[in-house]
Amino acid sequence: MHGIQKLRNIVLNEQFESELNQKLLENKHGRWQLRVDKTDFCEHYESQLLQQSKLTKHQRETYEEIQRANSSITHLSAVAGSGKTFLAVQLVIQTLKDSTGQILFIAPSLPLCFYFIRWLGRRRQHEISLSSLLERIAIHTPNTTFMKLEVEGRNIVCKSDSTLCNTQFDLTVVDEAHDIYRDDILETGFLDRVKTKRWLLLSNLSQ
Repeated sequence: MHGIQKLRNIVLNEQFESELNQKLLENKHGRWQLRVDKTDFCEHYESQLLQQSKLTKHQRETYEEIQRANSSITHLSAVAGSGKTFLAVQLVIQTLKDSTGQILFIAPSLPLCFYFIRWLGRRRQHEISLSSLLERIAIHTPNTTFMKLEVEGRNIVCKSDSTLCNTQFDLTVVDEAHDIYRDDILETGFLDRVKTKRWLLLSNLSQ
């Protein structure tokens, strides 16, 4: 699981695709440029993760500790593949049940945001419709404004929503927090625009 989650981060952050094409250029094969089918990759990745229908004993203990925490900021740092995102999904689902407000998901790139929402939708598909779920979830990256996702035909599209600047979110999840809490990103005031009751930060222990 450690290896496949590390691969997920590389692929969805477009590092793999960029480095692969750079190698082609270096080896004088510049007329060939490869593109990774991220949708196909996510579907295979999800099929592995969705087999984990229950928390492990350690994950359950960690989740209960997160639930008991009185702090408005919880930082979950662990090695890749340990189930941090799985715990975040569980917390988002519980927050959706316990409140009626908005939830914000922050990640370094849009593909990572789409991945999280897609997985969340799969976990909630028997309890809430996708369109209802998307009404409660907003996304944000360092290179975009606040956005909502909408279903258009068979596609999910993201649209900027300036009204979210004035929203106080019930929960904000920051994935790959080690790539968000960098000096160059913090200096832009990116996170200062977020108003939230609670933060959940996910980061890799090795970072």
